[in-house]
Amino acid sequence: MNEYKLAFHYPEGGTETAYIVDRTEGAARKVLSKRFGEVEITDIELVNTDANATKEQERATLEKIKAMVAELGPDSYLKTAFSGCYEVAEENIDMDAAFSLKGRAELAEGRVKDLENEIKDLEDQINEGKRQVALLEREIANEKAKAQSTDAGIEELFQKNEEYKTALSQMSKALDEAHSATGDAQRRAEEAEAQVVQLKAKLYDYMTA
Repeated sequence: MNEYKLAFHYPEGGTETAYIVDRTEGAARKVLSKRFGEVEITDIELVNTDANATKEQERATLEKIKAMVAELGPDSYLKTAFSGCYEVAEENIDMDAAFSLKGRAELAEGRVKDLENEIKDLEDQINEGKRQVALLEREIANEKAKAQSTDAGIEELFQKNEEYKTALSQMSKALDEAHSATGDAQRRAEEAEAQVVQLKAKLYDYMTA
């Protein structure tokens, strides 16, 4: 848009200055007259060829665009392409913003990428957790195997101990029986020895009679 500097004055007043943004000098003159009434323009100067339009001009242009696109038909390529753009344009005008569907799409894509990265990080954490769980499960299985092996060894030792106890009991019983038999034999030997002594005495008596 062009920005014009207009010098003007009322019939019985001093010179004043106004800056008006519009497409052409003629349009700027009309805006000046509409804004200030019947005035005499004494000078007009183009001061900027890259000025921003006013909100009223943007709204008016947007309505013209809507009407032009609507005339193209319900299945128009332009109508499809402009879907959602009108609302963003109105939001920009009302809020002095600079939103765009492309910008929002890029923002959404960036957010999607961030979420994908977060998901990947979570998946990595899950995989690492699974790996740690697998390691712990293997350690637990090894410890169980060791415990079972130890239990089996203890059971075997207990069994052998019982066998040893049984054997010792049998040996003790046999020794007791042997001791008992030895006592009987010694007693019989002593009795036999006493009888021999008696017989020797009798024999001596016979021989000396």
